[in-house]
Amino acid sequence: MEQKDSHSSINPWSKRARFLTQLLVLSGTLNVALLATFSYFLLRDKRNESVPFSQVSERQFSEKKLDTSTNAEVLRTYCEKSFHDLVLLLENGQYVEDGYAKRDLALAVLVAFHHFNLERALGGITFSARKILLSPYRHAEQIDLTMFPGLSEEQFQAIMNYAKTERWPLTNQGLYFEVKRSLMGSHTIETIDKSLLNTFCLSSEFLAVTTLLTRTGCNLSKEEIVQFVCEGNWSLLERFAAVQKYAQDFSIDRLRALLLEYLDVHAKTAARIFLSHDADFAVRRLQDEHIMMLLEEGKDDPRAIALAKAILCSTRSDRVYRCAASKLYLAEKEKMPEPYDHIAAVRRFCPEFFQIESLSTIPILPPALVTPVSSAESKKKKRSYTVQEGDSLWKIARKHRVEVEAIMKINHLESEKLRPGKQLEIPE
Repeated sequence: MEQKDSHSSINPWSKRARFLTQLLVLSGTLNVALLATFSYFLLRDKRNESVPFSQVSERQFSEKKLDTSTNAEVLRTYCEKSFHDLVLLLENGQYVEDGYAKRDLALAVLVAFHHFNLERALGGITFSARKILLSPYRHAEQIDLTMFPGLSEEQFQAIMNYAKTERWPLTNQGLYFEVKRSLMGSHTIETIDKSLLNTFCLSSEFLAVTTLLTRTGCNLSKEEIVQFVCEGNWSLLERFAAVQKYAQDFSIDRLRALLLEYLDVHAKTAARIFLSHDADFAVRRLQDEHIMMLLEEGKDDPRAIALAKAILCSTRSDRVYRCAASKLYLAEKEKMPEPYDHIAAVRRFCPEFFQIESLSTIPILPPALVTPVSSAESKKKKRSYTVQEGDSLWKIARKHRVEVEAIMKINHLESEKLRPGKQLEIPE
């Protein structure tokens, strides 16, 4: 009985000891696990810090995909970007191919397709230029694209500063295209940005045209001259300015040549200048297509009416006769008879051309240029005339009522160009 009680009293303590032992083992296991985890992370960070530079570079290059694009591929992508996007790309120094960085390619596209003024951006400093062949779009014709290798970091900073601060960082050609685009969009010169207009008016091409018009007596406003040059094309304007730079020819013949080039591209302002400043030359020398342009552009201008009357009495083609007669009938609010009768039209609008009632032919020259000379006057001796500033052979011939060819023949002139002070003999 006592042995049984002793066994029962020891048993609870043994159970408790066993439980505490198990708990201690579990706690130790957890501590070991936590210590192992802490050691793992500590050793991993330390291992990363001690990796050689060569291994780090290899891992970085393996994780970052290399740009294997060619210059042509990048350039085609850049050709579709805006001016603003290309300016931002000027900061990208990542190299692509042949030693060119992306900023070099962006600059080439800015200059070629957006007329960026690189010379002004670099303050006139000389720089290298290389040409490559490029198709801006797939299956497009190849063009010459100019690259600018070897620009320094300071030069790129100057280029970016100019592009971001200048209101119109464009070449003269770019300014011309921008003005012309604005004019085509608004149809009125008053709506064009004033800063753009003023910047273009400082270009050498615009100043060359302005100087010629002023020297020959055609005093047009700045807006009228802008309208005039924009009715042509850039190649015409650029070629004229390049020739004028060295020729410095401000004669009436040079103006006529320029106006004729603009008439060939259907410039309405050129037609109006001929009407207002050189109608006599127009009657004698302009082609039929040009004469019809002048008649159409003149509308209700009295000078166009006078031109139409002179054309009726010239030896022009039937279609020009009809065009002139139609303008005259319209001015009188009358319907032109059909079929068209040229003799009747001349009798209606220029009755003074007929000397007798039965005359059935038309005088060759209009009365403004030729007046009948009596037999007594025909016996007069040759006269002398001193060429004045602004004179032309046509004005002198009209003043003395003789033929231009006769003046040229008697004075042995090979061209119509005259200099002030020259003595001319005026024939009978």
